[in-house]
Amino acid sequence: MYIIEVIPLVKIASSDSQVLTYFFSQEPKIGSLVSAPLGKTEIKAIVKSVEPLEGLKMEVKKNYFKLKPISKIISAEPIVGKPQMELCQWLSDYYLSPIGIVLKLFLPKAILRRKKLFVQKISFPEPAPEKPAQFLSPVLFNSPERIQNYLQEVKNAVKNNRLVLFLVPEINKIARYLPSLEKISKNIKVFHSELKTSEEIKCWQEVQQNKVDIVIGARNSLFLPFSNLGLVIVDEEENESYKSWDQHPKYHTRTVALKLAKIFEAKIILGSRFPSLDSFYRAKIGEYELWQPKTEQKSVQSAQKVSIADMKEEVRKANYSIFSEELQEKLISVISKNKKAIIFVGRKGLATAILCRDCGHIIKCQECETPMVFHKGPGLKGGSLICHYCGKIIIPPSACPKCKSWRIKYLGTGTQKVMEELEKMERIKAKAVIVDSKIAPDKKEQEQTARDFQLGEYNVLIGTQLLFSLGLKKEADLAVVILADPLFNLPEYRSPERLMQIFFKISGLAKEMLVQTYNPDFYLFGFLRKFDFEGFLEAELKHRESFFYPPFSEITKLVFSHKDNAIAKKEALDLKKKIQKFLPDLRILGPAPALVPKIKNKYFWHLVVKIKDDGLREKKIIQKLIGPGWFADVEPQNLL
Repeated sequence: MYIIEVIPLVKIASSDSQVLTYFFSQEPKIGSLVSAPLGKTEIKAIVKSVEPLEGLKMEVKKNYFKLKPISKIISAEPIVGKPQMELCQWLSDYYLSPIGIVLKLFLPKAILRRKKLFVQKISFPEPAPEKPAQFLSPVLFNSPERIQNYLQEVKNAVKNNRLVLFLVPEINKIARYLPSLEKISKNIKVFHSELKTSEEIKCWQEVQQNKVDIVIGARNSLFLPFSNLGLVIVDEEENESYKSWDQHPKYHTRTVALKLAKIFEAKIILGSRFPSLDSFYRAKIGEYELWQPKTEQKSVQSAQKVSIADMKEEVRKANYSIFSEELQEKLISVISKNKKAIIFVGRKGLATAILCRDCGHIIKCQECETPMVFHKGPGLKGGSLICHYCGKIIIPPSACPKCKSWRIKYLGTGTQKVMEELEKMERIKAKAVIVDSKIAPDKKEQEQTARDFQLGEYNVLIGTQLLFSLGLKKEADLAVVILADPLFNLPEYRSPERLMQIFFKISGLAKEMLVQTYNPDFYLFGFLRKFDFEGFLEAELKHRESFFYPPFSEITKLVFSHKDNAIAKKEALDLKKKIQKFLPDLRILGPAPALVPKIKNKYFWHLVVKIKDDGLREKKIIQKLIGPGWFADVEPQNLL
């Protein structure tokens, strides 16, 4: 008889341990899949530990009440290897997430859907003999051209019979590297969330059986059953798509990749043209090895031309257009020479808000309390108002819903507003096209638009941050930021870093760059004019340190939501008091309502906790204190 601890593949109603204990007559292997009773239902679970009953009889009598037996062993062989179990436990502790929910990341959907035939065929290779641990410093590769260095590192790993994991932030970027990687090895697998179930199973199984040399994929590739990982490459390590914002745990790919490489004693390269402040700091203090070809940086800097247009001066000159006179002249010059321009806009749509000029009422989504955005397009006559949080669509009112005034004004600048203004200017003979997730939601459509622009079908491309995922390089002579101010006026500590990365990425799309702003003296523009990204990072580090923001602390955002705003606020206040009681030295901001306080009829309140590096002890205490209705976002991409 054996006492068996299992990890259920469901979240159970407990704020403490998510591990359950059973007994069984047979000895299952650690990592194998079993079925066990939980209340009146049957659940699937992964075996975490197995102990003979003989050595635990007294403990069982003291601590366990009427242990139930496991119903059956579904998989005689482990389906989760030892490295994956280690990574799973770390993810649960680090991201304050139930271990059963975390463990589901490591399993193909087919297993969770009861496809037994596949499960029965699984078997892990025999583990290699243990060797002395080797510490390899992570590498920060700061360069605009990284592919040749990547390929050399991949060749070395494959030559030494070590598997390579090559991570990209978005699925459509796989195609950039795949042809080059296929020249090194034909044993290559592509892995991402849009694979068919059969393709997912095949890749998962072949990786498990060491039949693959290279895996290239998106963030979920981290959870494949590696047993011989030798090299991890995280390209565009600063990219926000690496954050798992749409599921739990809300992990960051870069952080998990670093832990994965440490478990396997593998080399890890974080590649970026404009690295994150966190990685830059760790390279600066010697935690990371820095690769930075100086000749490339100087050549890029010398070739770049940046202009700043003061929009206050345009108003003084009675120019009320969203196009400054300088921009108009530059567009005329570029288009008349059969050249191209790219215009970056921070928002989709025609207007970011609709305002009543008599009473000041702004039309908001009733379920989310956020301003609705006006879009032109097929469907509703004259366009429609769309909530970008819940997707609700309504017909724009002809009069103010509050005071019935007809004096309605459309505020803000979206992609469609730029197109509309461009079409009004007779002097600018533009063949323009918009690429954003509303106008072109399909990835193939987006890529086709980019190709048409490259081939000269259009001479002006208007887009949001989607522009950066289309593989465009210096396709244009002019790149424009239509208005920078909304981007740096967000009350968010990461805003300057994000804005500078946007500026520098836009500058890489054209030979010349123009930024329009009402604040031309804003300190970021000084670094931008000199193309001094490293200087900006140095200055921003000093600011972060003075306020104990990352990388000098680790931030966890605790979020509670409820249909009753008063209850949500009280719950947040109560949790703050509990945390302060057990962790009096912890820095806590809030509680405060979210920037968008209501989404889908629920009110959201936040607590922001600043923890010193390696704060697993504090996190474990917090995890025990938070109750139902709360979720944690460790390393949040925003605090709003």
